[in-house]
Amino acid sequence: MLAALLGGCATEPGEKVPLDSDPRIGEKVSQVCFTRNIHSWDNVDNDRNALILKMTNREAYKLKLSVGCDPDWAMSHIAVISRGGASCYSAGDRIRTDAATSRDFGSACSIVRINKWDPDATSRVE
Repeated sequence: MLAALLGGCATEPGEKVPLDSDPRIGEKVSQVCFTRNIHSWDNVDNDRNALILKMTNREAYKLKLSVGCDPDWAMSHIAVISRGGASCYSAGDRIRTDAATSRDFGSACSIVRINKWDPDATSRVE
């Protein structure tokens, strides 16, 4: 079992975009692999059950989490716990935050879906 621990902090959320038409959400991917470390993480301004993982190669991915998870609880660390034991994660793997441990929530959050994330995408007004 692989656990990738990430230190850092989430940045301030920007302007909220409606979730059903969010142009930042890209194609669904089955797994994300990394060779070194995950660069950082961030909360999603319009989805309390998701977070963004930023990779060292400037790619970013939105991880949709199981209902009831709130990545806003994370203060300085999150861990991605992979079932596969490799440097990859996919749906079914889990996320644990430092706050989940300190608040004694017994289980980590499951990753439900992974999408590419483009923070610079904007919706076009027609």
